[in-house]
Amino acid sequence: MEDHIPEKEEIVPADEGLRKKLVVFLVLVVFLAGAGVLFLSGPFQEEIERLGKANPHQAVEKLRQWLRVAQVANVLVTVVAAAYFIRLGFRILGEGRFPPSGMRVIRPTKVRYGKSARLAAVGQFCIAVLVACTNLIFYQLQRLLDTLVQP
Repeated sequence: MEDHIPEKEEIVPADEGLRKKLVVFLVLVVFLAGAGVLFLSGPFQEEIERLGKANPHQAVEKLRQWLRVAQVANVLVTVVAAAYFIRLGFRILGEGRFPPSGMRVIRPTKVRYGKSARLAAVGQFCIAVLVACTNLIFYQLQRLLDTLVQP
């Protein structure tokens, strides 16, 4: 594969609208994560502890129900995210540049070509794998619950 290196340095300008949307999205994620932690560490935890003393099997089953909901949500989010990173990686490889043509960026970004662009594509594939691997956490939690209380 022949590397295309332009005569002059190319910079993709920042998209201010995209930056604002990203900040709003990240604030929303932090808020939802915080609300989830407060819920799980408050009344839900107290209920599980109470159930655990009275009926451990029922407590584990209640944990399993919540874990299944979280697992389904995680699968949906991670499949979409992994697909995005895989698609981006293939776009980078296909065009031989990063960021690919038409991609909006949140800060001024120097266009990279050749080996540097291919490394960016490999990075996208690695991120996709790491994102998908978060599903293993839920699998391990299910196994842990199975070992805590045998039916």
